Amino acid sequence: MRYNTLDEWVIKSIIRQVLLAVVYIHSKGVAHRDIKPENILCGVTPSAPYRIMLSDFGASGLPGSKRLESNVGTPFFRPPECDAPGRGHDTSVDIWAIGMLTLQLVLGNRQFPDLEPGTFKSQGHIDNYLGMIFSELSPRGLIANAGQSFICGCLVYDSEKRPTARQAFSHTWLQRPSSERTLFKRLEADNAASWAPQKVKFPVIETLDPDTDHSQHGHIPPSEIGMSTFSRYFTAAGLGNAQTARKAPRE
Repeated sequence: MRYNTLDEWVIKSIIRQVLLAVVYIHSKGVAHRDIKPENILCGVTPSAPYRIMLSDFGASGLPGSKRLESNVGTPFFRPPECDAPGRGHDTSVDIWAIGMLTLQLVLGNRQFPDLEPGTFKSQGHIDNYLGMIFSELSPRGLIANAGQSFICGCLVYDSEKRPTARQAFSHTWLQRPSSERTLFKRLEADNAASWAPQKVKFPVIETLDPDTDHSQHGHIPPSEIGMSTFSRYFTAAGLGNAQTARKAPRE
Protein backbone atom coordinates (compact mmCIF):
# COMPACT_ATOMS: atom_id res chain seq x y z
CA MET A 1 0.00 0.00 0.00
CA ARG A 2 1.39 3.40 -0.90
CA TYR A 3 1.44 6.31 1.52
CA ASN A 4 -1.46 7.92 -0.33
CA THR A 5 -4.55 6.04 0.74
CA LEU A 6 -6.73 3.98 -1.55
CA ASP A 7 -9.71 5.62 -3.18
CA GLU A 8 -12.83 5.11 -1.13
CA TRP A 9 -14.59 3.13 -3.87
CA VAL A 10 -11.65 0.69 -3.93
CA ILE A 11 -11.92 0.24 -0.16
CA LYS A 12 -15.64 -0.41 -0.55
CA SER A 13 -14.97 -3.07 -3.18
CA ILE A 14 -12.46 -4.82 -0.92
CA ILE A 15 -14.72 -4.75 2.13
CA ARG A 16 -17.73 -5.96 0.13
CA GLN A 17 -15.81 -9.01 -1.07
CA VAL A 18 -14.41 -9.74 2.38
CA LEU A 19 -17.93 -9.55 3.79
CA LEU A 20 -19.24 -11.90 1.11
CA ALA A 21 -16.63 -14.42 2.23
CA VAL A 22 -17.55 -13.88 5.89
CA VAL A 23 -21.26 -14.25 5.15
CA TYR A 24 -20.44 -17.64 3.64
CA ILE A 25 -18.20 -18.98 6.41
CA HIS A 26 -20.57 -17.74 9.12
CA SER A 27 -23.41 -19.59 7.37
CA LYS A 28 -21.29 -22.72 7.89
CA GLY A 29 -20.76 -21.91 11.57
CA VAL A 30 -17.11 -20.90 11.14
CA ALA A 31 -15.47 -17.87 12.75
CA HIS A 32 -12.25 -16.80 10.99
CA ARG A 33 -10.84 -14.98 14.06
CA ASP A 34 -7.82 -13.44 12.35
CA ILE A 35 -9.08 -11.03 9.68
CA LYS A 36 -6.38 -8.45 8.96
CA PRO A 37 -4.67 -6.94 5.88
CA GLU A 38 -2.04 -9.69 5.78
CA ASN A 39 -4.78 -12.29 5.32
CA ILE A 40 -6.55 -10.47 2.49
CA LEU A 41 -5.21 -11.57 -0.89
CA CYS A 42 -5.78 -9.91 -4.24
CA GLY A 43 -5.94 -12.17 -7.27
CA VAL A 44 -5.35 -10.52 -10.63
CA THR A 45 -6.35 -12.47 -13.74
CA PRO A 46 -7.64 -11.40 -17.18
CA SER A 47 -11.12 -12.69 -16.33
CA ALA A 48 -11.23 -11.40 -12.74
CA PRO A 49 -8.92 -8.42 -12.21
CA TYR A 50 -10.38 -7.45 -8.83
CA ARG A 51 -10.76 -10.71 -6.94
CA ILE A 52 -10.29 -10.43 -3.17
CA MET A 53 -9.71 -13.62 -1.19
CA LEU A 54 -9.82 -14.30 2.54
CA SER A 55 -6.93 -16.55 3.57
CA ASP A 56 -5.27 -18.23 6.56
CA PHE A 57 -7.89 -20.16 8.50
CA GLY A 58 -5.34 -21.42 11.02
CA ALA A 59 -7.05 -19.58 13.89
CA SER A 60 -10.62 -20.32 12.80
CA GLY A 61 -13.10 -21.90 15.17
CA LEU A 62 -16.57 -23.43 15.33
CA PRO A 63 -18.54 -21.64 18.04
CA GLY A 64 -21.62 -23.84 17.67
CA SER A 65 -23.88 -23.37 20.68
CA LYS A 66 -21.11 -22.20 23.02
CA ARG A 67 -18.67 -19.30 23.04
CA LEU A 68 -15.03 -19.77 22.10
CA GLU A 69 -12.41 -18.98 24.71
CA SER A 70 -9.00 -19.55 23.11
CA ASN A 71 -6.84 -16.45 22.89
CA VAL A 72 -6.11 -16.21 19.16
CA GLY A 73 -5.93 -13.53 16.50
CA THR A 74 -3.87 -10.37 16.11
CA PRO A 75 -4.11 -7.90 19.03
CA PHE A 76 -4.93 -4.80 17.00
CA PHE A 77 -7.82 -6.56 15.20
CA ARG A 78 -9.07 -8.48 18.23
CA PRO A 79 -12.26 -7.25 19.95
CA PRO A 80 -12.50 -6.36 23.66
CA GLU A 81 -14.15 -9.64 24.67
CA CYS A 82 -11.05 -11.57 23.57
CA ASP A 83 -8.97 -9.68 26.15
CA ALA A 84 -11.47 -10.16 28.99
CA PRO A 85 -11.10 -13.43 30.93
CA GLY A 86 -14.25 -15.51 30.97
CA ARG A 87 -16.23 -13.52 28.39
CA GLY A 88 -15.62 -15.81 25.45
CA HIS A 89 -16.43 -14.88 21.86
CA ASP A 90 -18.31 -15.99 18.75
CA THR A 91 -18.52 -15.11 15.04
CA SER A 92 -19.04 -11.43 15.90
CA VAL A 93 -15.26 -11.15 16.37
CA ASP A 94 -15.01 -11.08 12.58
CA ILE A 95 -17.29 -8.04 12.37
CA TRP A 96 -15.07 -6.13 14.77
CA ALA A 97 -12.02 -7.12 12.72
CA ILE A 98 -13.69 -5.89 9.53
CA GLY A 99 -14.29 -2.54 11.19
CA MET A 100 -10.61 -2.29 12.10
CA LEU A 101 -9.62 -3.50 8.63
CA THR A 102 -11.72 -0.74 7.07
CA LEU A 103 -10.10 1.81 9.36
CA GLN A 104 -6.65 0.53 8.38
CA LEU A 105 -7.43 0.81 4.67
CA VAL A 106 -8.73 4.35 5.12
CA LEU A 107 -5.65 5.46 7.04
CA GLY A 108 -3.24 3.73 4.66
CA ASN A 109 0.33 3.84 5.96
CA ARG A 110 -0.44 6.47 8.55
CA GLN A 111 0.41 5.35 12.04
CA PHE A 112 -2.52 4.43 14.25
CA PRO A 113 -2.76 6.09 17.64
CA ASP A 114 -1.35 3.83 20.35
CA LEU A 115 -3.66 0.89 20.89
CA GLU A 116 -2.74 -1.87 23.31
CA PRO A 117 -4.73 -5.02 24.11
CA GLY A 118 -7.36 -4.22 26.70
CA THR A 119 -7.49 -0.52 25.74
CA PHE A 120 -11.24 -0.53 25.21
CA LYS A 121 -13.01 -0.94 28.55
CA SER A 122 -16.33 0.50 27.41
CA GLN A 123 -18.19 1.90 24.41
CA GLY A 124 -17.14 5.37 25.55
CA HIS A 125 -13.48 4.49 25.10
CA ILE A 126 -14.19 3.24 21.58
CA ASP A 127 -16.18 6.36 20.66
CA ASN A 128 -13.40 8.64 21.92
CA TYR A 129 -10.81 6.72 19.94
CA LEU A 130 -12.81 6.86 16.71
CA GLY A 131 -13.70 10.51 17.25
CA MET A 132 -10.00 11.34 17.46
CA ILE A 133 -9.29 9.54 14.18
CA PHE A 134 -12.33 10.85 12.29
CA SER A 135 -11.53 14.43 13.30
CA GLU A 136 -8.31 14.05 11.34
CA LEU A 137 -9.78 12.17 8.37
CA SER A 138 -12.95 14.19 7.73
CA PRO A 139 -11.31 17.50 6.72
CA ARG A 140 -9.19 15.61 4.21
CA GLY A 141 -12.21 13.93 2.66
CA LEU A 142 -10.70 10.49 3.12
CA ILE A 143 -13.99 8.84 4.06
CA ALA A 144 -17.63 9.88 3.84
CA ASN A 145 -19.97 10.06 6.81
CA ALA A 146 -21.55 6.78 5.68
CA GLY A 147 -18.15 5.13 5.86
CA GLN A 148 -17.62 6.42 9.37
CA SER A 149 -21.05 5.06 10.28
CA PHE A 150 -20.09 1.65 8.90
CA ILE A 151 -16.91 1.54 10.97
CA CYS A 152 -18.72 2.66 14.12
CA GLY A 153 -21.37 0.00 13.53
CA CYS A 154 -18.73 -2.73 13.46
CA LEU A 155 -16.72 -1.46 16.42
CA VAL A 156 -19.32 -1.98 19.12
CA TYR A 157 -18.19 -3.03 22.60
CA ASP A 158 -21.18 -5.31 23.20
CA SER A 159 -20.67 -8.17 20.75
CA GLU A 160 -24.39 -8.98 20.73
CA LYS A 161 -25.16 -5.52 19.33
CA ARG A 162 -22.83 -5.82 16.36
CA PRO A 163 -24.44 -6.45 12.98
CA THR A 164 -24.24 -9.83 11.33
CA ALA A 165 -22.06 -10.11 8.25
CA ARG A 166 -25.14 -9.99 6.04
CA GLN A 167 -26.42 -6.86 7.81
CA ALA A 168 -23.02 -5.20 7.49
CA PHE A 169 -22.98 -5.98 3.77
CA SER A 170 -26.35 -4.20 3.43
CA HIS A 171 -25.04 -0.99 5.02
CA THR A 172 -25.68 2.17 2.99
CA TRP A 173 -21.96 2.82 2.61
CA LEU A 174 -21.54 -0.40 0.62
CA GLN A 175 -24.76 -0.02 -1.40
CA ARG A 176 -24.65 3.64 -2.47
CA PRO A 177 -24.37 5.38 -4.82
CA SER A 178 -26.21 3.08 -7.21
CA SER A 179 -23.58 3.61 -9.91
CA GLU A 180 -20.88 2.12 -7.66
CA ARG A 181 -23.15 -0.72 -6.56
CA THR A 182 -23.78 -1.62 -10.21
CA LEU A 183 -20.03 -1.71 -10.83
CA PHE A 184 -19.36 -3.79 -7.72
CA LYS A 185 -22.04 -6.32 -8.58
CA ARG A 186 -20.67 -6.72 -12.10
CA LEU A 187 -17.13 -7.28 -10.79
CA GLU A 188 -18.38 -9.72 -8.18
CA ALA A 189 -20.39 -11.60 -10.81
CA ASP A 190 -17.28 -11.84 -13.01
CA ASN A 191 -15.32 -13.19 -10.05
CA ALA A 192 -17.96 -15.83 -9.34
CA ALA A 193 -18.28 -16.86 -12.98
CA SER A 194 -14.54 -17.30 -13.47
CA TRP A 195 -13.88 -19.18 -10.25
CA ALA A 196 -13.22 -22.91 -10.34
CA PRO A 197 -12.11 -25.34 -7.62
CA GLN A 198 -8.43 -26.14 -7.59
CA LYS A 199 -7.64 -29.28 -9.54
CA VAL A 200 -6.09 -32.01 -7.40
CA LYS A 201 -3.51 -33.95 -9.41
CA PHE A 202 -2.84 -36.52 -6.71
CA PRO A 203 -5.44 -37.53 -4.12
CA VAL A 204 -4.46 -37.00 -0.52
CA ILE A 205 -3.57 -40.23 1.32
CA GLU A 206 -6.01 -40.57 4.19
CA THR A 207 -5.31 -44.12 5.41
CA LEU A 208 -2.59 -46.75 4.95
CA ASP A 209 -3.40 -50.44 4.74
CA PRO A 210 -1.40 -52.06 7.59
CA ASP A 211 -1.30 -55.39 5.74
CA THR A 212 0.29 -54.00 2.57
CA ASP A 213 3.96 -54.77 1.94
CA HIS A 214 5.59 -51.44 1.15
CA SER A 215 9.17 -52.76 0.98
CA GLN A 216 9.24 -52.67 -2.80
CA HIS A 217 8.84 -48.90 -2.55
CA GLY A 218 11.74 -48.50 -0.16
CA HIS A 219 9.56 -48.56 2.96
CA ILE A 220 9.74 -50.94 5.90
CA PRO A 221 6.63 -53.09 6.40
CA PRO A 222 4.67 -52.13 9.52
CA SER A 223 5.33 -55.56 11.04
CA GLU A 224 9.07 -54.81 11.21
CA ILE A 225 8.68 -51.49 13.00
CA GLY A 226 9.50 -51.85 16.69
CA MET A 227 9.30 -49.42 19.58
CA SER A 228 12.18 -47.32 18.29
CA THR A 229 11.75 -44.49 15.86
CA PHE A 230 13.82 -44.36 12.71
CA SER A 231 13.77 -43.45 9.07
CA ARG A 232 16.06 -43.79 6.11
CA TYR A 233 17.64 -40.47 7.09
CA PHE A 234 18.25 -40.80 10.82
CA THR A 235 18.08 -43.19 13.75
CA ALA A 236 16.80 -42.79 17.26
CA ALA A 237 19.41 -45.00 18.91
CA GLY A 238 20.39 -42.31 21.37
CA LEU A 239 16.89 -41.50 22.56
CA GLY A 240 16.67 -44.18 25.23
CA ASN A 241 14.24 -46.47 23.43
CA ALA A 242 13.73 -50.00 24.66
CA GLN A 243 14.98 -51.49 21.38
CA THR A 244 18.02 -50.66 19.30
CA ALA A 245 17.18 -48.75 16.16
CA ARG A 246 18.46 -49.99 12.82
CA LYS A 247 21.24 -48.17 11.12
CA ALA A 248 19.91 -45.73 8.56
CA PRO A 249 20.94 -46.67 5.00
CA ARG A 250 23.46 -44.53 3.18
CA GLU A 251 22.26 -42.40 0.31
